[in-house]
Amino acid sequence: MGISLSTPRCRLTRLMAGAYLLLLAYGTLFPLRDWRPPGMPVTGILLHLPTYASSADMATNVLIYVPAGILLVFALPGARLQRAVLAVTICALLSFSLEYLQAWLPARTPSGLDLMLNTTGALLGTLAAPLVSAGLRYPTILPEYENPLRYEPAMRAGLTAIALWIGSHWAPFVPSLDPWQVWQSVKPVWITIRDGGFDPVVASAYVLETLAIGVVLSGVLRNPYSAPLWLAGLMAVLLIGKPLIVIRSLSAESLAGVAVGTLLFAVAPGPFTRRRAAFGAVALLATWAMAVLTEPFTTTAQEAFNWIPLREHLTNPISGILDLIDTAWPGAVLAYLALRSGAHHRGALVCGALAVVAYAGALEWLQRWQPDSYPDVTDILVPGCAWVITFLIGTRSHRTAAPTALS
Repeated sequence: MGISLSTPRCRLTRLMAGAYLLLLAYGTLFPLRDWRPPGMPVTGILLHLPTYASSADMATNVLIYVPAGILLVFALPGARLQRAVLAVTICALLSFSLEYLQAWLPARTPSGLDLMLNTTGALLGTLAAPLVSAGLRYPTILPEYENPLRYEPAMRAGLTAIALWIGSHWAPFVPSLDPWQVWQSVKPVWITIRDGGFDPVVASAYVLETLAIGVVLSGVLRNPYSAPLWLAGLMAVLLIGKPLIVIRSLSAESLAGVAVGTLLFAVAPGPFTRRRAAFGAVALLATWAMAVLTEPFTTTAQEAFNWIPLREHLTNPISGILDLIDTAWPGAVLAYLALRSGAHHRGALVCGALAVVAYAGALEWLQRWQPDSYPDVTDILVPGCAWVITFLIGTRSHRTAAPTALS
């Protein structure tokens, strides 16, 4: 049987719709700082249409609301027409509310044109929803591959780790189709090719990171021998999407490291074993150290250690969010590898958390002898918290797992 998302009361689609609407709100109000009263009535701002709008901004305003319309049609109760009308109404009200709030943000420009484009995107989404639903119900030639995930207790922990890892590359999750912004994101690759300056250490870190994620994929997939193909696809999507995210960019080191790491992982595919888990953990610990200790060491301490959690993160919220995700995903990956290796007891939770905190603490302490590095207790606590949360997700799944396989 194919998978259908057309059931309006489906819990998954409601969660996806709610999460996407929250993401829309976050992206529209980004960077969420410097609030101040508008200089004129907001209604006047929204009724005034701009004399010029770039085609990239217009396309973005339409496209970002198409998934919202699709998800709301699947998630809302009622007949199909009622769900479509309600979905467009919700999106229009959300867009109006966000444009209204943008008037209080000096970095954003509210516009009635954006409201119309957002509503149009939601309408297109509701029209496309039946096609998406039909595509998901269409019988597949290989039904055994409909659910590629392995049914085992730690699977949710593995997916949590992968989601955090993707977030570390795509944060702050604000898309842009502006051609100039996309060019600036890929320009470092061209500069390296033209002028040189390729950093083999950074490329090696990407190789090890790719290998560690490949090990996680071999654990969560039903067919571990397909992990190299999934890894290649995931890395391609990750790298293609990165230039479409504001303040994110590609590098020659990332492209080369991911390509080499994917090829190396494809050389010896196989089932998940404890030896493979240990290899993934070592690769992760190495790339973690290489990502943190990026500057040459000096003979004297350069920076004082910050012992106040989240002090710098609250002062600079955008860079703070990026740093939190960057430091969280290694702890989550290590927790999954431990769970998948059979460590489900409470002692493993405590010992693993202490080991992660100790390793992160050592890396932060070494940063004191590196110029332009800022050792922070937050970067010690966050990986430990990520370990604990991911471990608990896996152990909870272990306790509640059904005895029968997922079909």
